[in-house]
Parts: sequence; structure tokens; C-alpha cells
Amino acid sequence: MRLKRFVCVWTVVMAVGQLACQSLSDGAKGDFSRTFTCPMDRIEVRARPELHPGDWLKLKTPPSEVASDPGRLRMWQDEQDRLRTSADKYHSIFEARGCGHQALYECGRTTRGSSKSVICRDRPYTPGVSHW
Repeated sequence: MRLKRFVCVWTVVMAVGQLACQSLSDGAKGDFSRTFTCPMDRIEVRARPELHPGDWLKLKTPPSEVASDPGRLRMWQDEQDRLRTSADKYHSIFEARGCGHQALYECGRTTRGSSKSVICRDRPYTPGVSHW
């Protein structure tokens, strides 16, 4: 009885561990599969380390009162740079293809409750970004 309970607990722990350890590329593959109704075994995914998630952040214009004050403008620009750097540090870009489609995904880990899970967002191909 004790061994059976141990095996059951171990099975649950391993299953939760598998979910928590999903790779970022697997997250991109799963999103691609759902978006294009494409079986997982027909999808290829590759990392695109030359692309930076921060490049997809919309460039903002500082408020006029900030733009007219060099000290405040420098602070505002530093904060914008920090946001871009943070996106690049914690997220990665992947390209997926299959079933006649291809797409870019920005993927990172998010904490939901007590476990980390992968979250991906599709990203448009910007001018000059090569396709697979």
C-alpha cells in the first residue's frame, strides 16, 4: 500500500514537472499548432536569436513637458531602454513553419500560481526580417 501511494505521488510530481519544464520552443510549436490547425508532428521550430523581443515594443513619444526638460527626457529614455532590455532578457523569438504557414513567436516564462508556464505571442514579420 505504501509503495502504491509512493508511485502515485511520484507520477503526479513527474507530470507537473513536465508541464513546468515545457521549453519555450514547445510553447511556440503549441501556439502555431492551435493557430493554423496543424498537427504537432508536421511543425518545425527554430530559435531566432538575432531577433530581439524589444524591437516589437512600440516606440513612444515622451509627453511634451518631459521632452522639453533634458534631465527628465534622459530619465524617460532610460526607462524605455530598461523596458526593451527586460523584454530581451526574459523572452526569445522563435519561428515556426508547417502546413503551408510560417510565423514568428515571442515566448517567455510567466508565473501563474506556484508554477512557471510558457506564454507566447505571435509577432509580425517586420521589413528586412528573413523568412525560413
